[in-house]
Amino acid sequence: MACKRDGDQKTALHVLADQKAPDDEIITSCKDPIKSGNWPLFSACFRKLQAASKSEISKRDELLEMILNELQKKSIEEISEVLKRTTSEVVKTTTTSEVLKSSTNREVVKTTTTSDEVVKSTTSEVLFDAAMSGNVEFLDKVLRKFPMLIWENDHEKDRSIFHVAIQYRQEKVFNLIYNIGAVKDYLVGNKDYDGNNMLHLAGMLPDDHQERLGMPRADLRMQRELLWFKEVKKIVRPYQRSEKNKEGMTPKDVFNATHKDLVKEAERTVRETARSCMLVSTLIATVTFAAALTVPGASNKNMTPLLSKEQWTSFFILSNAVALFTSASSIISSLSVLTSSYAQKEFVKSLHVRLMFGLTTLFLSITAMLLTFIAVMFLIFDYKKLAWLPYLIVILGSGPLFLFLGLHLGLFTDLIRAYYWSSYLCRPSKHRIFE
Repeated sequence: MACKRDGDQKTALHVLADQKAPDDEIITSCKDPIKSGNWPLFSACFRKLQAASKSEISKRDELLEMILNELQKKSIEEISEVLKRTTSEVVKTTTTSEVLKSSTNREVVKTTTTSDEVVKSTTSEVLFDAAMSGNVEFLDKVLRKFPMLIWENDHEKDRSIFHVAIQYRQEKVFNLIYNIGAVKDYLVGNKDYDGNNMLHLAGMLPDDHQERLGMPRADLRMQRELLWFKEVKKIVRPYQRSEKNKEGMTPKDVFNATHKDLVKEAERTVRETARSCMLVSTLIATVTFAAALTVPGASNKNMTPLLSKEQWTSFFILSNAVALFTSASSIISSLSVLTSSYAQKEFVKSLHVRLMFGLTTLFLSITAMLLTFIAVMFLIFDYKKLAWLPYLIVILGSGPLFLFLGLHLGLFTDLIRAYYWSSYLCRPSKHRIFE
């Protein structure tokens, strides 16, 4: 039953190779037909599997284990056939109409129909479907059962699963290469039909890079691409770093050619962020510097709420100083970003660290500026008749802080994640194919 196919020529393994996991009810309904050989019921189960949303991974693994156990009873030729899916598409064209005149001068419409049949065949293999979707758990289980499959190459480009993982930027699948021992040394030497080695593929920008990398900002996408190129460069053989493909391009040539537009977009994104940060920091520095020259409340002899007048005066001086110094730090950090050379290596860590520092000091300066304003309000005005007003001012003063955090939390998270990725993008996987 594990060898049966649906109308799209898919086996159960093709469905499970996708990242989507089936529901418990659908999983249960698939077990009986697998054991009994009920093909019509199994076909219906396939359709449910393809439409199912993600649920418990353990149930999915249970079904996968059952299918793999069934495959172990098959011959090598049967196993190889199960792992492949060939589809055909027939295209028919119909034409033409022509107006003629008969001997009686009556118009006659003559229609000629021609049919051209074009058959398009594509091969979809289970291992490479899983590598493209990043389904490392599936690959781990399949390769543990059938370790000889690690030598398989796809028929379209003659690439291994690790070549495909690099092409589609699936780091979890790629990290398996650190746990396969001496096999790695053989696989890294493989080239596809176009003469591209692993480093050439790392230098190619995926067509759907924005969606696949999950990065809305061009500078963070650029960083991720550089990290991939850097990590793959570590594992390839030394001569492959300058090896040319059939187009006469080295891996670095491929990277520069395919990423030139992304570099420009990344530079523009970083400049706009740094310029906006610097503008706001300059305004805060100007205001806080002017406030430092005049300490408010000198003529106010009344008691102030929450703290004494002396305490509020000290609080004003301290918060104003913090606002001034942090805004000045943000200006310097933003200026260093604007005057950067924007070399490719700076997108790996340097630019993002400076940008993150500038945004952090900007947030601190806004916080200190608002605290300075609250201190001024308490020093100047008399609140004896309006005891509730100080608390309202504090609440209103905290509003812009939460607004700033809410609107920029995504950017902060992306920058922190980018800093983390710069050190931990590729590392040995927890999955071990060869024990």
